[in-house]
Amino acid sequence: MLEPVPLSNDAVAVHRLLRAALGATVVPGERPDEGLPVLDGLVTSGGALGRLFARNGRPVGVAIWEPPTPVGLFVHVLYFEPSSADPATYRTALAAIEAAAGPVAFVLRSLAGIPKEAETELMRSLGYAPYGRTEMRYPESAPVPEVDRPEGVEFRPPRESDAAPLAELHQRAYAGGLDRYLFLTDPDPSRDSERHIAEVTGGRHGPLLVAGSVVAESRGKVIGACLVVRASYGPLIVDVMVAPEEQGRGLARAMVAASVRALRSSGESVIALNVTEGNVAAVRAYERVGFVRTIGPQWSWFARGRVEVEPGRA
Repeated sequence: MLEPVPLSNDAVAVHRLLRAALGATVVPGERPDEGLPVLDGLVTSGGALGRLFARNGRPVGVAIWEPPTPVGLFVHVLYFEPSSADPATYRTALAAIEAAAGPVAFVLRSLAGIPKEAETELMRSLGYAPYGRTEMRYPESAPVPEVDRPEGVEFRPPRESDAAPLAELHQRAYAGGLDRYLFLTDPDPSRDSERHIAEVTGGRHGPLLVAGSVVAESRGKVIGACLVVRASYGPLIVDVMVAPEEQGRGLARAMVAASVRALRSSGESVIALNVTEGNVAAVRAYERVGFVRTIGPQWSWFARGRVEVEPGRA
């Protein structure tokens, strides 16, 4: 029998299983303990929910998830020790999570301890589809890129008065794509975009680097933006947005190149971003600027029944 018990029952077991989980699902370029402080912080602060799973009174597995989003739960960790890991156990654990907290929308990382074929068969039978996220960085040794700005477009730093046009741009640029659901906080697309822009410009993910960010205008209208914040290791490009009618002109590539030039001129050496593997246009744009894959891809799962992604945009 698999018994779900509160995380508070055994803090030592939680830490042990989290460390084992990260070590078992490490991706290329990532250190096994890189995510441990974040997860430990979520658990100790109460920002994460979860369960230990015990057999015969001994904890053999752990699940950690965030409070529900508008599309469902975001499960950060679902892990079982090798001696307890099998498709039936993971199926039972997912059912227990949904019974305790509601529908699951995302399951991060792979299910450790079972063959990839068995994992794929299990997750697809439950209505999940795979997706990957990759970190890319601009090599420190690479020269600054050239900026090929499309005709009729002007670049400038963001202003406080850009909140409304940036929110509208965010809503339109991400509509129908998986990335919208990865960071969804409000079921109303307009309110969700307003909140997202407020959080980025307000410093929730790190101080906004105004000098390294780019807003693109054409005839006085905001048609694109590249927003950069300061992460622990350096500048992180958190948003590259282009109005749908302006896509295909090289605008994203030009904005990212302009951002890299501005950041390099201010002495920054480490410039990173994260991209969804299925977003082919974005990956190509970043590669053409000079970004290279550094960590990942980290493959995870999303529930097709709760995340309505347009074909070709996963």
